[in-house]
Formats: sequence, C-alpha cells, structure tokens
Amino acid sequence: MKNWICALLVLCFMWGSSAPAYVYAADDTVSTGNELVEWFSDHKKIGGTVTLTDNIEINTEGSVASLSTYAPVTVDAGPYSISIKDTQLALSGEIHFIGEGVTSPIFLVQDDSILSIPSSVSVTALGDGVQGGQAIYIDNRSSFRCFGKVAAFGTGAVAVHNDGEYRMEIQGAEISAFGTDSIAIASRQAVTTSFSVITAEGPACIVTSSSAITLDTSIASPEVTDATVITRAYSTERGAVETTLHLDLDVQLGAKPEDLF
Repeated sequence: MKNWICALLVLCFMWGSSAPAYVYAADDTVSTGNELVEWFSDHKKIGGTVTLTDNIEINTEGSVASLSTYAPVTVDAGPYSISIKDTQLALSGEIHFIGEGVTSPIFLVQDDSILSIPSSVSVTALGDGVQGGQAIYIDNRSSFRCFGKVAAFGTGAVAVHNDGEYRMEIQGAEISAFGTDSIAIASRQAVTTSFSVITAEGPACIVTSSSAITLDTSIASPEVTDATVITRAYSTERGAVETTLHLDLDVQLGAKPEDLF
C-alpha cells in the first residue's frame, strides 16, 4: 500500500509541477575531469546530457584522454570550464558542448595539450546576456585543429582565441561569432583554412587578428583584406570545374543559437 501511495504522489507531482521536462539524475552531473571521462564511458551507447557543477581539469600527464559516444551527447558547461592540461583530448561521435564561456572559456587548452574538434562535434559559448562568451582558448604551448562547428554569441564574443605558438589548421569547419565587436578567430600565429566558413558580425567585428590567414577554398565574412585566397580547380570527364564554396550569409548571420547545431 505504501508503495502505491508513493507512486501516486510522484505521478501527481510530475503532472502538476511546473518543473522542466526532465530532471537531471545524480549521475548526470560531474565535478571533475575523471568523472566526465567515466560518464562518457558509462553512457557510450545511450548518450544523454551531462552537466558540469564546477570547473574541471583533464590531465593525463602526456597521454590521451577519450570522450567518445555512439549516441548524441550534450555537455552543459553552464558557467564552468573544461581545462585540458598536458593531454591529447580525443573526441568522437556526436557531442555538443554548450556553456556561457564568460568567466572562463568552455575549453581552456594548456600545458602542451592538443585539442581536435572533429566534424561531429560542436562547441557553443552563449554568453550571459550582458557579456559575450568565449568558446575555446589555446595557450602558448598547445595546439588546436578544427573540423567541426564553433560559435560564440554576445558583445565581444570570441569563438576561438589562439594565444599559442603554433599555426592553426581549420578544415571543413564553421567558426562563427555573433554580436557587436565579435571575433571568430583571434590568433597570434598564422591561420590556414580549407573548405571552411569563418563569419563574424557587428560594426567593428574582426574575422581574424592573426599575422596571416590563408583561405583555401573557404569563405570569410567580413572579408579579410590581407588574406591569401586560394581557389582550386579540378578536371572531370565533362571538363574543368572551379571549386568554390557557397553560403547564404544572410541566413547564417541572422541565425539564432538553437538554429545552428
């Protein structure tokens, strides 16, 4: 009888409550890097949403850490950051990292680390409604490659800030910043993009502040005046074809966060 009454109370609460559509279970929150790695291992086949409750650090002392999944996963960083130290972080499967990125970036890549964003992964910094977010920051001894989607929203938003010593390689990626004075890529070193879209908006926006940028079959908006632009051509049985990249920039720049990923 007690069990039946408890079940009835739970159902009444669920139907009558104004709570969100889902409530995080205890194992859907993590507060350390090891817990995040373990959560991915336990949820590899079922996916789900996991929420950070603190800034976390992944440090393998020079080896590889893996976050992989066979089902879609959302990592809700909230106001917190994922710091990667002395680690090569391997991401695989459909993973969406979403957070504010204001107090600290969603990904903070430090101390000889390597972060590679594959095509199935997105990183989105939404800001806090006042200040824009920063999605990824790379320090002076780490490196970054991007094949996926990175976006930042809000005033002064920065999608990717490369303060490292190595040139950046962007391939088949979409890197976007939306908001006044927003920056898609800020880099101390050269940036090479291929088959990629780099966009920012706002009256004083900058696509890249790097020393040199090469757009290899890529598009940047606003245009980068000092960029080296490469347009490739190839031959088919029907003749020569020039490879160009087309994008409806009005749709891209007018998109909302929920429309992008």
